[in-house]
Amino acid sequence: TTIDATHPELQLLLLTGLLCNDAVLQKEAGDWTILGDPTEGALLTLAGKGGLLQAQMHSDRAFPRIAEFPFDSDRKRMGIVVQWSTSESERDRPPALTNLPLNSNAVLFAKGSPEGLLKRCVNYQQHTESTALDDAARSQILNHNEQLASQGLRVLGLAYRLLDMPDDGSIDSSAEAVEQDLTWLGLVGMRDAPRP
Repeated sequence: TTIDATHPELQLLLLTGLLCNDAVLQKEAGDWTILGDPTEGALLTLAGKGGLLQAQMHSDRAFPRIAEFPFDSDRKRMGIVVQWSTSESERDRPPALTNLPLNSNAVLFAKGSPEGLLKRCVNYQQHTESTALDDAARSQILNHNEQLASQGLRVLGLAYRLLDMPDDGSIDSSAEAVEQDLTWLGLVGMRDAPRP
């Protein structure tokens, strides 16, 4: 099954779920299996259904990971910073990044508790534009989160932030400094597999 991932904000959401992820999908004897966390495996599956290939997107050449802020129970979120070349032509950029400014050379991708992540967002992605996040939009997002959770789904929020990395390749290594002024991408709801 595939999904229509032609909308720019959906492309970014799928890319965030794919890259901000430590699980691996692999095919064994004709069946797909997840190595790692099942929630992260579900995000990989979703990205695959949207046409994003894990092997291609996870390559060090395509998106070298230059910083990671692991998930923990206090922060309830995970963030990674990846770099891409500003010299490559827009034609060669992955479709999900085509609409991002070429003058930024790194991006933070984050996922986690919708409520907590939303507090760190100042904008939301609407088509190819980043729009200021007002109280009405925040309320609408939280209502959608509650609707998904009330259906028994495990819900994650996803967001990103464009970064300007200095020439020496260094970035502020604290999550508090980097995981702020984010742009909200959306919610993903996952159904946990039934247990015996």
